[in-house]
Amino acid sequence: RLFGRIYIVCGLVAGGTALWMALKFAFGGWTEISATLVFGTFFILALLKAWYHIGQGDVSRHRAWMTRAFTTGLAVATIRPMVGIVFAITGLDLTIILGIAFWLSFTLHLAVAEWWLWHLRGKGVLGP
Repeated sequence: RLFGRIYIVCGLVAGGTALWMALKFAFGGWTEISATLVFGTFFILALLKAWYHIGQGDVSRHRAWMTRAFTTGLAVATIRPMVGIVFAITGLDLTIILGIAFWLSFTLHLAVAEWWLWHLRGKGVLGP
């Protein structure tokens, strides 16, 4: 429980910082800004929903929302490799590639998370 609380508080700080940095220091233009605003907001909302559901005693929904929050946070680590992949394929300028890499990384991670949650529900491990 303590680590969960620490994770949520740190996540809220990191998510808020990401939103602020997107508006102040975006190098990749509007595509980077839009990806950061969409997924940063989603990350914060996922943490808040997870916190709400555990407070209601709904462990299944808490687990699902924490999975979404964790994978969204983890997507940040795949942005740099995605930049390399997109550059190797397209040869576009870095300012264009950054936004594309942000969208691809976050979308890929959330798609895998949703697939995983769907898989768990199918096995009866996770509730509705």
